[in-house]
This record gives sequence, structure tokens and C-alpha cells, in this order.
Amino acid sequence: MLEQEADITIELIQKLENKIEKLEEIRANLLSSGTTIPIGDTWKSWLEPQDSLPNRFRLTTSVTLSSNIIDFDFLAYRIWNLPSLALCTKDGKILIYTSGGTLFKEFQTGHEILYCSCSTASDELVIGSVDNQYLRIHSISLNTTQSNLVSMIADVKLFNTEDVVPRSLTHYIRVGKKMWIVGDSKGDITVFNHDGELIDRTNTNFGPIHTIAVSGQQLVVSGKRRIGVFNSATMEFTTLCNEVVSDIYSITLDNTPAIVFVSMENGEIIVLDTRYSVNNGPAYCKAVYRLVGKFPGHLASIQGNLLLWNTGKLVAFNTTFLEVDATVMPQYYSLPMKISHLIKSYQKNNNNVVALSSNDEIRLYNIRPPETQINQVASSNFDLGSFRWVIVLVLVIIIIVYKSKGRKSRKELEVEQLERSLEELQSSMESTSKISEELTSRFKTVEESTNQLRGFERFAKKNNDSD
Repeated sequence: MLEQEADITIELIQKLENKIEKLEEIRANLLSSGTTIPIGDTWKSWLEPQDSLPNRFRLTTSVTLSSNIIDFDFLAYRIWNLPSLALCTKDGKILIYTSGGTLFKEFQTGHEILYCSCSTASDELVIGSVDNQYLRIHSISLNTTQSNLVSMIADVKLFNTEDVVPRSLTHYIRVGKKMWIVGDSKGDITVFNHDGELIDRTNTNFGPIHTIAVSGQQLVVSGKRRIGVFNSATMEFTTLCNEVVSDIYSITLDNTPAIVFVSMENGEIIVLDTRYSVNNGPAYCKAVYRLVGKFPGHLASIQGNLLLWNTGKLVAFNTTFLEVDATVMPQYYSLPMKISHLIKSYQKNNNNVVALSSNDEIRLYNIRPPETQINQVASSNFDLGSFRWVIVLVLVIIIIVYKSKGRKSRKELEVEQLERSLEELQSSMESTSKISEELTSRFKTVEESTNQLRGFERFAKKNNDSD
């Protein structure tokens, strides 16, 4: 019975070794595809959301509204240390809060708002907003002597048909020229000047425009599955990227504007280099990295981190690997905000600010630089540390089997002792038998000698009688 159990255990060990080989094969395939997998106990921090943000996320203000926040943007001015927040509500209100959470200005546009954007110039306070058909531009004055601090610069009809609606609005400055860029459901990009006058319009052949992102002079447009770098001067794409494998959820640009982060509906994040070049050849768009997340979300790039915001969870990816070819596991944080909506970042004048919004709340964080310590990407060679627990289990099983083979029950020990006793007894009996045989042989010799002596005695007696 014990031998049978030992054979079964050995068979299980062989199956476990086969599984380890299969796991190593899968691990090597993941590493070769650019997917980072957790090592040791790091999987705990990778999968379990933390209840609070790290210390470098310093909350500067939190604002809760009674109306739904449909969009927001940063409003910067040259005399302000930190930018203010312009909150746009679905019922047409625009509220401006300082970085300290004080309501600076509130006004009603009189129209439903779909998207809003603020001028990125620091010499003016200008806010643009769109509803289904109109672009409206408002200017805010800091001169308290004026009777009306808010004035409308433009009220422009966008389309000739109500079948087309805006899908994106952003403010853009190119070579000192201020513009408003509108993307719509037809796939058109329309460019207006600072005062709302139409400059030009073109169709992208992308289908409905999803997002327009700006970083410096870089203007990136995304459709359902296509992304391109757009030139507002020629109204053409200078770079087009190949279609991605899943629908695009959101995009954002890195501190290096050529790098575009793309969150897709399948949860993956594709990192695109729109100026990739080999041996100083022509630049083109190339997917250079892939991050695997658990869900899609809105993206923001800040201080060496890519932040993803959705379902009340904030995910922080360390993006310094783009410079040193290294990465660390993403960190998941859980925030008590009802419904995740948007995330936007502001990086100017040594300010690194991130704002997170839900349907009725917005939080502003001042971000300190991340830790410089990073972990090198694991090589494709077999790493014992990754499967340490499996190896320990195998060793334990081997020891148990070894001991089970070497261990003998009490009954077996008694049997062996009895066998040894029988062997000793048999040996003694054999020895005794030999002695007995020798004695018998000697007894026979004595008996024969005695008989001979008796014969001699009878012979001698007969001789005496005859005399």
C-alpha cells in the first residue's frame, strides 16, 4: 500500500514539473510580447486597490456641485500661481473655482453645454463652449470696476444640418495664432480663429471624431480606431497611424508630444511614437509599447506617470521606461467618488496638477515628482524567483516521498526484528546441528571402540578357558 502511494506521489510530481515547464513557456511568450508580469509578492499591490493616494498626490481642493459636471478645463492667468478650474454643467452653467476651492465667478450661458475648453494663453481669461449646433466664446475681465465681468465674444452656428453634432472642442495655439478646433460626428475638423471666425474645414475619413488632444504644437486627432497628427496650416494629416485592434476609449499626449497613449475598450493601453525613425529615415507612427490594464478609462500624463481614471479607480503607470527601457508594476487606488468621468492634467510653470471629476464632484491634486527607483524588466530567461513557491512545493513533496520511502512502520520493524531473530535462531540451530552431528559421529566412534574392546575381552576370555 505504501509503495502504491509513493508511486502516485511520484506521478503527481512529474505532472507538476510539466506544468512548471508550461508556465515558463507562457511567461516567456508574455515577456517577448512586452507584457510585464508580477514577481514575488508584487502581485498584491498590482491587483488590490489602495484606499488612499500616495503622499506625492497632495489634495489642494475638492468641489461638489448640485448640477452634473459635463466637462471642465484649466484656466490659467499670468498672476496666478496655480490654474483655476472652469466647470461646465449640463444645464449651461460655467463656474470658475480657484485652486483653493473658492468660487471666483459663475454665469449662465443659456444653452446646454456638451464640451468646453479654456484659452491656453496666460494673458487672457477666455472660455469656449459648444452645444448641438453653436460655438460660444466668453471673456472674463478681472477689472472690478466694470459692470459686467463676463462678455460674449462670439456665438457661431457650426453646421448647416442638425444631423451633425460636435464631438470635441479644444483651444490651440500655433506660431502665436490662437484657434478653436471642433471635431464632429461626421468626421470633419473645423478651425475657427480666436474670435470665432471660420478658417477652414476638412473631412478626416476617420468617421466620427472621438478626441482632439494638444501638447505644445502637437495636435492629435482620434477616430473610432484611427489616430493621426493634424496640421492646422495645411488642414492635412502629417502622420497617420495604423488602426488599433479595439475601439478607442481615450487618448492623451506625453511630455514628449510625439508619444501618444491610447486607452482601448479592451482595457489595453497602446503607446504610439508618431515620430519613430530607423537610421534617420522618414518618420512614421509605430506602436512601441503596450500596457495591460483591467479596464479602459480616461487618461492623463503627469510627471513620469500615466494616470487612468474610471469606475472610481485611479491607476498609475510609471512611464519612465520610455527613456530607460524599464518599468514598475501599476498601482491601483480607490477613491470615494460616485461615478468617474474625466481626468485632465496641467504642466506649466513648474506646476504639475491633475483634476479628477465625477458626475457632481471634482478634486484637484498637486503632484510631486515620482520616485526615481525603478525595476528592470525581467529577462526572458527562467527566473526562479517567479516560481519560488512552486519549487518549494516540489521540494517538500520530494522530501515527503523520500521520507515515506525511508520510513517504516512499527509493525514492519517488529517483523524485521523477528526475521533477524529467526535467522539467528536458524543459524544457532544449524550450528547446533553441526555440533550434534559431530557429537553423534564421536558417539559412534566411541561405541565402535567399545564394541571392539568388548570383542577383545571375549576373545581373551576364550583363550584363557582353552588353556
